[in-house]
Amino acid sequence: MKKVGIIGAGIAGLTCGYRLVQKGIPVVIFEKKVIVGGRIPFAGAVATERFHPRLISLIKELGLEALKVPLSKTEQGFFTSDGQLLELRQFQMASMKQLGLKGAMYFMKLNRFVNRVRFDVNNFDPRLVKIRNISFEEYLKDCPEIVRKIVVEPMMLFTFGADLSQLSAEYGLTHIRLGNELGSGKAFTFEENNIATVTNVLDAKLKEEGTQIFTSAEVKKINKQGDKFTIVYEKEGEKTEEVDTVVLAVPLDEVKRIFPELNLESDVDYRDSKCIFVEGKLRWPGKKFIVGMPGNPANLRALFNVVPYSQLVYPMDETKEVDLERLYEEYKIVDEEEIKPALPIIGPNTKVPELTTKMKGVYLCGDFYYYPWLETSVATAEKVADLISKEG
Repeated sequence: MKKVGIIGAGIAGLTCGYRLVQKGIPVVIFEKKVIVGGRIPFAGAVATERFHPRLISLIKELGLEALKVPLSKTEQGFFTSDGQLLELRQFQMASMKQLGLKGAMYFMKLNRFVNRVRFDVNNFDPRLVKIRNISFEEYLKDCPEIVRKIVVEPMMLFTFGADLSQLSAEYGLTHIRLGNELGSGKAFTFEENNIATVTNVLDAKLKEEGTQIFTSAEVKKINKQGDKFTIVYEKEGEKTEEVDTVVLAVPLDEVKRIFPELNLESDVDYRDSKCIFVEGKLRWPGKKFIVGMPGNPANLRALFNVVPYSQLVYPMDETKEVDLERLYEEYKIVDEEEIKPALPIIGPNTKVPELTTKMKGVYLCGDFYYYPWLETSVATAEKVADLISKEG
């Protein structure tokens, strides 16, 4: 039986491993961090089933439905540029009043389109493919300034890039749809471990099947030797593992570093961020998800409630401190972590590689195949598992 080596134990790597093991194919997984999950511990919420169908299907399959914690509209807020916190409904009403007739008409047209197109990495919507090579700036050439300021720019907060000329139109529209879905009242998270609940359960199920998952094991390089691959990794000294197939479930710049022989052609850009772990009493009881508007005085990008009195806080400008005094009645900083990378950025004309590489026996999966990133990670992982199974 052929053995598959998976590099990266984020949601993509673990999902791919889980599907392969279900098909009777043995795997070994390598993760450079101390724990599995990759960037999943920094994720805030799962959107609706319309937007995250494969992810939610996996959640149901893992028996996690009962552990879901809904993210209602009353639990979401917007920290405005003048330092006020508006509930989602208040913010929506205030925004619509400011748009005016022309702005409202444009916004409704934009929303109709973005809510009807299909964001699916395995079944591309031709309407999105058509605009993949133009910038979001060009797509919005007729957008009234008031719509950009009130609607578009706030929804671009999670792109970690304010320059819309550097984002593909498809990428920009995905984030507008994501904002709509998260604000629908149907989004959810999990208590205590957030979305990491999913990767923790995948990790446990794989280990129950006898799968080796090496954590604190940084892959240094991959060598091709005939029909086999040798994975060289560091874990209490340099070690090697021979496999028949390789799945790279790590950022593409990491792929290029550890496997230059693959000659991967991609110019996907990556952005870093920072996360502050805070325990304290928020000034607004009951709020689980707060988005900071551009120019807000606290320098807040977003705040996610993990457990009661424990939050993940992201700065708008990573070079400056978040003014936590404006957000909390009392607090303490538990930890801070640089997230490198936070997200891949898909710009116009970006070269995004295929799941099947030019080298036989080597596959790619992860969050860099168009968006939304959680859904894309699961979708590409499952597709790669199917491809490996079919090729025997």
